[in-house]
Amino acid sequence: METFSYRKYKSRKQWRRIWPSLLMVPLLIFSAWIVEFDMRVFEQKNIRILRLLSDFLYPAWEILPDMLIAASKTVLLAILGTVFGSILSFIFAVYAADNLSPRWANNISRILIALERSISEVLIILVLIVIFGLGMFPGVVAIAISCIGMLGKLYADAMEEIPESTIQGLRSVGATRLQVILFGVIPEIATSLITNTILRFEINIRTSVLLGAIGAGGIGYELVKAYNYLAYSEMAVAILTILALVFASEQLSDYWRKSVDGKETFRNASGEF
Repeated sequence: METFSYRKYKSRKQWRRIWPSLLMVPLLIFSAWIVEFDMRVFEQKNIRILRLLSDFLYPAWEILPDMLIAASKTVLLAILGTVFGSILSFIFAVYAADNLSPRWANNISRILIALERSISEVLIILVLIVIFGLGMFPGVVAIAISCIGMLGKLYADAMEEIPESTIQGLRSVGATRLQVILFGVIPEIATSLITNTILRFEINIRTSVLLGAIGAGGIGYELVKAYNYLAYSEMAVAILTILALVFASEQLSDYWRKSVDGKETFRNASGEF
């Protein structure tokens, strides 16, 4: 009897693991039908694909200096957007933190932060291009605004973890709101601010490439321009430059974050850097 009960229990447990996978099969078939997925397309385009691959195998290295200049613009776009975005995010976070602002300010700021997360950077820059025209300035503004949804929430969550005694202690001695933020909030969450901002900078590098393709300039614009002129050998150089840029930004981001975390750990252990 016990053996039968155990087998029944085991079969039910296995079924609970299997049925979600079985449910995915008709869902995938339905999705393929909706998007009109057809493998025969690859058979029809074999010659074109081979020609494109042959062009990519011979990159136009003579334009590499121009691509590096465009990549530097992309980096500057990400840096400026991250700096201004982190400042805006900090302001929103102060009002979103329960221990720093009244309830009505918390609600408004949290709603605005959540609303920004629901809006794509592409939509933001398209609106800004209509207002300001093409160029890097709309890209900087778009990146700065897009930082609010992520950094604003992370900053606010870090602020809410500050011990209440720290905030109340400063207020009890007559500290103003600005003094509470400068001497009570920032020192407590400095590590979180730095690491999250560095992480956002890494994301903004990739975002800058995308926004550049839309009209913000930089390496993304060069990639789209090469595509429009069917200059696939130049596209290969642009793609390789983008890959190198993204890889370098990820490595630097990891190094900076580990460096900051290491210093914080040493300070907590010894009381000083």
